[in-house]
Amino acid sequence: MKAWLIQHQYACSDMLRRFRRQPMSYVLNILVVAVALTLPLTGYTLLYNLQPLARSLAADPEISVFMQVDANADDAAATAKALHAQPGVAGVQYIPRNEALARMQQQTGLAEVLAALPGNPLPDAFVLRIKAAEGDLNAQMERMAEQLRQLPKVAHVQIDSDWVKRLDALLRFLRLAVVVLAVTLGAAIMAVVFNTIRLQVLTQRDEIEVSRLFGATGHFIRRPFIYMGAAQGVLGALLALILVGFALGPLNQSLGEFTRLYLASFQFRAIPWAQMLAWLGGAALLGWLASILSVNRHLAKLD
Repeated sequence: MKAWLIQHQYACSDMLRRFRRQPMSYVLNILVVAVALTLPLTGYTLLYNLQPLARSLAADPEISVFMQVDANADDAAATAKALHAQPGVAGVQYIPRNEALARMQQQTGLAEVLAALPGNPLPDAFVLRIKAAEGDLNAQMERMAEQLRQLPKVAHVQIDSDWVKRLDALLRFLRLAVVVLAVTLGAAIMAVVFNTIRLQVLTQRDEIEVSRLFGATGHFIRRPFIYMGAAQGVLGALLALILVGFALGPLNQSLGEFTRLYLASFQFRAIPWAQMLAWLGGAALLGWLASILSVNRHLAKLD
């Protein structure tokens, strides 16, 4: 066990010696790895913050029915009766136009602007809660919305959960895009590390031959190169995490100005420590695999 630890300690020391010998070359490689990892890491960080927001949004199936502006109380009563008679409706909430105007004044802070209007521009509205049913709920709601549009004095019918479904579909697309980007740039990182180790093996060809003459094993010769590849992956991932962390500051500042306009509060946060460690481990694995492939191939050519 002691001999094994001494060998690994020597491999680490040899890796650091080679880094001090050509620091600029390794620094540039680490920068390339960091830039390649920054893109998927940024996308993953944005998705990490947007997914809880999407889950917190109400996605209960609802349909909003808006009356024409000139509809009177009798029209609203007749429409309410027709809505209650619709199959699949769990409940109907009536929102008079005056109540809708009062809510808008309280929630948007536009009381002065709305008070300056000559009249109430909002119509009476109904919100229908739809019963969960077997089969395609979306198709059922579309059919119901089409029937409701035929009612007299109905100006507009809106399926309120549509935008939530669109947001969920957008998040699924973005997740797939991040995966594709990560796989593509991961291959690029392996190519960079592979080429770096290849150049190191060729540069230290004479040193490797002398080590073999003194009885050095293949594992002893390969170990410093493998450590160097893994170190490039870890340092590149660490730098990528730092860059994304610094980018969240100005991004949240700009986002704060936007959310204040809507009287909301939302900020992007860094991913948890466990996921950061997973990114570091994944980058180290890429560098480790690339270095093993490179050193095994090029040492075999030297035999």
